[in-house]
Amino acid sequence: MMYGAAALAATLRRRLWRQLAATALIALFFAFDSGLNGWVAAAYGGTIAIVSTLLQQWHLRRMEACDPRSSARALRFLYRAALERLAAVAILFALALGLLQLAPLALLVAFTIGQAALLIDGIQFKDVR
Repeated sequence: MMYGAAALAATLRRRLWRQLAATALIALFFAFDSGLNGWVAAAYGGTIAIVSTLLQQWHLRRMEACDPRSSARALRFLYRAALERLAAVAILFALALGLLQLAPLALLVAFTIGQAALLIDGIQFKDVR
């Protein structure tokens, strides 16, 4: 594994743990505030962010197997990964709001806080090269 890929994998693992912790805290908050429906919605919203991170980790492992000299193929992997993550998030939100009829506020707050792990990693490691 190249150094850049190893550093990215470690960052994604840290982000996953931060997302799990943030999801648990937000779900507990909404459980006390809104009851079972708020807890389920917050847990589902955080899970959407976690699924996005897991998809990113999966694509990273797949990209490591490709030829490192083929920048065009690596770029296709990146675009495909971004599109698949976007589609997964959109489908999971549609299921939550349409089919499951979960509380929108708890869902969006938990998803947003779960995604904030990306910002925390970016701020914390901005000087690492």
